[in-house]
Amino acid sequence: MTITANGGPPCRFVNAKLIGETVRATGSTARQLPLPGMVDRPLDGPSVRLRDCTVSIPATGAVKTLKQTLLRRDARAPEELALLHNIDLDAAPGDRIGIVGRNGVGKTSLLRLIAGIYPPSAGTRRVQGRIAPVLSLGRGLDPELSLRSNVCLGLIQSNRNDLYSEQLVEQVLDFAELSHRADDPMRRLSAGLQARFAFSLSLHQIPDILILDEIFTIGDVGFVEKAQAEILRRLDASPILFIASHDESEIMEVCSRALLLHDGRIEMDADPATVFAAYRELLAVQ
Repeated sequence: MTITANGGPPCRFVNAKLIGETVRATGSTARQLPLPGMVDRPLDGPSVRLRDCTVSIPATGAVKTLKQTLLRRDARAPEELALLHNIDLDAAPGDRIGIVGRNGVGKTSLLRLIAGIYPPSAGTRRVQGRIAPVLSLGRGLDPELSLRSNVCLGLIQSNRNDLYSEQLVEQVLDFAELSHRADDPMRRLSAGLQARFAFSLSLHQIPDILILDEIFTIGDVGFVEKAQAEILRRLDASPILFIASHDESEIMEVCSRALLLHDGRIEMDADPATVFAAYRELLAVQ
């Protein structure tokens, strides 16, 4: 498919990457080589570097038994489901990167790769800096513990227990509008309130790399607007931001750069306006 973005010259879109005016076609089976400018220099400060990363997970029913795993006597090749293919990505301080694409194309998988939740099955991942991911409702928190205790638990799991103070606990709870439920077990909260709490906890960790997955689809309109304003206010405190969202206005306001994912591949890396123009074109032909 050929597109014309922002009145510029036509360029190939599907199975191609766009950096400025540079397009590299990859084909369905071709390996995506690092693009011009992707030079492996030493990491300096907070940064993300992915090189030819593929992420695969065991397909349903393909998990080996413990005996097979230990003795390695199962001659059959394990069946795997590929979530991401040959991902090349660089992010440096100042990057505010939106991730765009239809459901099921790999947006959350890419965020989990960046966060270190999914290890690459092939390729290399190098990330430097403190990461605060909000990728699922209350991931890593204990539903039986109080919200107050979960603040401490979340800091420990993020290796930021040095930040702990009673003042921080109150700030997290106050922003989530949950101060009156500080001593309630987390399991008593609705999914939306759990998401509020997880978002507030991550935001108050002062991360180098903040990772948000569809966070603005949760909660009422008032809280969403407050969360958006707080992210904008804190951008200088978090040098790198990744956010996956279907909300074009959100990406356009918050992000300086966007990625378009399709079938587990980064098809375009450009300014948000160009990426959304390509995304609309893609939706029109599918």
